Amino acid sequence: MYVSKEMTDDQPLMRYLTHDKFSRLLNPTPAVDVWHFLHPPPRGTVIWKAPTPIEYGALWMALPNTFTDRAEGMFPALNASDESFCEEAARHFGWSPEEATNRKEQFLAKNPAGIREGIRARTQLCGVSCWYQYSQESDRMWEEYVSDGCGVIVKTSLKQFDEALGLTTPQYNKFARPMFSTINYVDRENFFLANDGYFHLLSIKGEDFKHEREVRLIAKSPDLVRTTANHASPSLEVITALAGSAGRGFNVLIDLKRLVTEIRVHPKSNPDYIALIQKEVEKKGLSAEIVKPSELAAK
Repeated sequence: MYVSKEMTDDQPLMRYLTHDKFSRLLNPTPAVDVWHFLHPPPRGTVIWKAPTPIEYGALWMALPNTFTDRAEGMFPALNASDESFCEEAARHFGWSPEEATNRKEQFLAKNPAGIREGIRARTQLCGVSCWYQYSQESDRMWEEYVSDGCGVIVKTSLKQFDEALGLTTPQYNKFARPMFSTINYVDRENFFLANDGYFHLLSIKGEDFKHEREVRLIAKSPDLVRTTANHASPSLEVITALAGSAGRGFNVLIDLKRLVTEIRVHPKSNPDYIALIQKEVEKKGLSAEIVKPSELAAK
């Protein structure tokens, strides 16, 4: 197992974005529209929305059904079987044989297969934004994520990211319960996930991806927030139906001024492209000086 390093407030994070994804980040409308149900207008009034601050944008949260790795959002093998789960839990927590037997009986009496199905279904209604624990650019990452040569890196820190999500108005994001998680890169056949709630399933990936040193923002979708409002506990059938029609993802509102430390353009880009990105960020009330050529451009 490989675990991304623990994070501190000043942990640098970065995200490689194609040009179209960067343009969408700058537009807050999708986030405002999808979460507006949280503050519906009183009956009999004209629908009116307060103006969104110019520096706000929308952060895309991809649902697990869009992931390339189809194992993501699924239980590792040792968690997927009732017997192996009980055996591994006893070993992990150091229970005595008697305690292990008692806990196993209690566990099996709760219909664990149904519980697992419910957790898996809710996992499919959680969105993910992937960031990376790097401070230096990578040729490999540019090639994997911006292969057309037209895009940027957005740089930030954990504290800035947290404030950019939490200090927006309206406070839509608190209902999505966004959580940062460093990724554990594991052998899915031999790894035991002691905490296996629906957010936890999105905190593990296969060992083949460990070069990414990924940090994830995980959040509930508007569908999951809506259907579990006021402590409601919807049936597995309801959650499964929602997951089947949830689309590819959703947006959360974000303060770009708080988020962005620096923007680096693709190493193959020309001065005209740099100028284009500078104009785009200036429209959002950000300084053009945060846009810089790639560190790899001169290599």
